Amino acid sequence: MFACDFEQIVSSFRPRKCCAKVMKKRLFLFILVLIAVAQDVAPQGSLGSTTLPHKLDTAVTEYKKAIERNPADAAAHYNLGLAYLAKHLLDEAIVAFQAAISLRPDAQRYTGLGLAYIQQGWHDKAIVELTKAKKISPDLTAARYNLGVVYYVNGQFDEAISELKKTVELNATLATAHYNLGLAYKARRMYPSAIDAYRKALEIDPNLARAHYNLGNVYLETEMYPKAIAEYKKAIVIDATHVKAHYNLGLAYVPSGMLDLALAEYKMATQLDKNLESAPQNILLESEKTGLLDKIIASYKKMAKQNPNAAEIYRKLGAVYGLKSMLDKAITMYQTAVQIDPENAMVYAGLGLAYAQQGRLSEAIVEYQKALLINPDLATVRLNLGVAYYRKGRPDDARTEFANAVEIDASLAIAHYYLGNVYKNQRMFDKAVTEYEKALSLDANLPEARSNLKLVKRLRKFKRDAPETQANK
Repeated sequence: MFACDFEQIVSSFRPRKCCAKVMKKRLFLFILVLIAVAQDVAPQGSLGSTTLPHKLDTAVTEYKKAIERNPADAAAHYNLGLAYLAKHLLDEAIVAFQAAISLRPDAQRYTGLGLAYIQQGWHDKAIVELTKAKKISPDLTAARYNLGVVYYVNGQFDEAISELKKTVELNATLATAHYNLGLAYKARRMYPSAIDAYRKALEIDPNLARAHYNLGNVYLETEMYPKAIAEYKKAIVIDATHVKAHYNLGLAYVPSGMLDLALAEYKMATQLDKNLESAPQNILLESEKTGLLDKIIASYKKMAKQNPNAAEIYRKLGAVYGLKSMLDKAITMYQTAVQIDPENAMVYAGLGLAYAQQGRLSEAIVEYQKALLINPDLATVRLNLGVAYYRKGRPDDARTEFANAVEIDASLAIAHYYLGNVYKNQRMFDKAVTEYEKALSLDANLPEARSNLKLVKRLRKFKRDAPETQANK
């Protein structure tokens, strides 16, 4: 339903002792951290951040020499498999692990082979090997952990829950095990259990951004919007580039009627990920696709029946109807809210926006003016009033409101853009260039501002280069 993310699954292996004495000095350089990532993210592996590629090459060379000296050295085959796995040479890793198992099977060697299969995408084979490891050593955390992961990837959520629960029993301090248990619970719609698992993960590692993010997803699906907003914000504080957290934070703002904040978050998401579409359309399409807007309307209607004098509920209903382009219903909701609370500036602002969307610009202007009488510092209302004036052919009034908007909020790129348009039409080219450049510095994804800037620069040059007429001399 919503944008999802999955934590990396980590398990550590120490290479086994080999016959060659030279290897004993090198073994502890190669502590393998194997990573299997759930669902749509490809598995990957590494030796950890401090292991350099040339050390991996040295390890492969030394383990091969050990095997040449003693082909029956199971530990050397196993360690060679670990080194190959770290280099992402999966076919070679599988051969090495199989050789180690044929010489001396044990739980860690089956686990290594299982992880190589996971990285190849051979999940059924991985389950077979990890199950063998579990039977030999029921308390081997790595086997349980990654078996839970591969069950999750396969959509076997009950089995995943069973293995991950055993994992956290064996190691209650493993934050990512609690986190992945939360994912499995969420997949089974066991929301209270998912929330509990995510919280335990965050108690261990408060900086686990993905746990905050997916906890926010649970709250969003269960319509606990303020809690969802709080968790997405925490994820963003930890990782400001978390595209999906910005995106879903935008969705969480929608049911609260905070549409400007919703679009601001989605705008941030589009800046981080150019593959996303334009903000207003995509927020609306995503909300409609998931049925979120209909769920919100039903929820607010129920709340309105329970508390018919709550103007804010009717305002939010109006905002959601507006998103669905059900403008007559939106206007009715805003008018009801006005009757209950005639001092609420945002109600008049919403009513004005609905009128503007219907093309009823004179009525929209009246409502915007009412909002500004209550709160003159609403930059977006100043912007919308300016747009209404602009569309009504009142450029001087539009220019005044656009200027007021950027004075209140200088980061409002679209207001600079519209102010540039007014200056362009009034042939005040220097000022138009300044405003377009400000708009683009705040939002580089304004193609109209970029094309208008080029046009105005050409017009300015033409005006400057034009020969003076006799009358002007």
